[in-house]
Amino acid sequence: MLSDLLTMFIVLVLTILSCLIMLYFRRRKPHNMTMDQKNLLATNFGFFATLYTFFLGFAVVTLWTQYNEADSTVTNEAYGTVIIYRLSELIPNSDSLRSALVNYVKTVIDDEWPMLMINASSEKTINAYSEVWKAAQAIKPDKIDDKLYHITLLNKLVELSRLRHQRLDDADGNLYTPIWVVIYLGLFFSIVGFYFMDLAHSSADLYFLVAMVAMILSNLFLLYELDSPFSGLLHIGSEKFQDVLGHLQAIGKETGN
Repeated sequence: MLSDLLTMFIVLVLTILSCLIMLYFRRRKPHNMTMDQKNLLATNFGFFATLYTFFLGFAVVTLWTQYNEADSTVTNEAYGTVIIYRLSELIPNSDSLRSALVNYVKTVIDDEWPMLMINASSEKTINAYSEVWKAAQAIKPDKIDDKLYHITLLNKLVELSRLRHQRLDDADGNLYTPIWVVIYLGLFFSIVGFYFMDLAHSSADLYFLVAMVAMILSNLFLLYELDSPFSGLLHIGSEKFQDVLGHLQAIGKETGN
């Protein structure tokens, strides 16, 4: 979160400085373009602005979709542990698996979630997850029905593994460096374009400049927030895992496990 805010603060300061420099040069060294030249430039700049706006909007929508998918992944992983826990109750000698599941959920909340904010995983959680698999593999059912339950349980564990790794992948940024380069180039070209787009009215010029830069920076802020779904002001918390932990502990008390 601090890194995102610091980055946006640096971008904001540099943008303000760039705008001030642009206004300074426009006052000290006016471009002296004719009205026809201004009209032609306005048409070309409008095409550029439309293209850049589409690019920013597409990036925001894409990341927003991925953010919602990351939230769904967390939900499915969390409540998937409840299904595995319930399935294990149907199989004899599976107490260790249920204990391992509860411990795994605890470590996800206490150890791994803070690490997700810096795009890392917890060694303690990795070990706890390995214990879940060891406990599941240690179960040796004898009856046909128990074997079927065990196969279903292992399939659910495979799905849990997929969701876990998907969550860890989602913690990393989804926008590649070349895309960020294009976004910042668009911001730079927009500021330079304002040098030639004066309206011969200081208040209108300032309003137009502030409005356009504010909208671009707002979109940049959204991109930074959505690009890392587990950090920043807009982040996915561990509430679902906390709900599941309480649910598993309540089930354990009811069944005496």
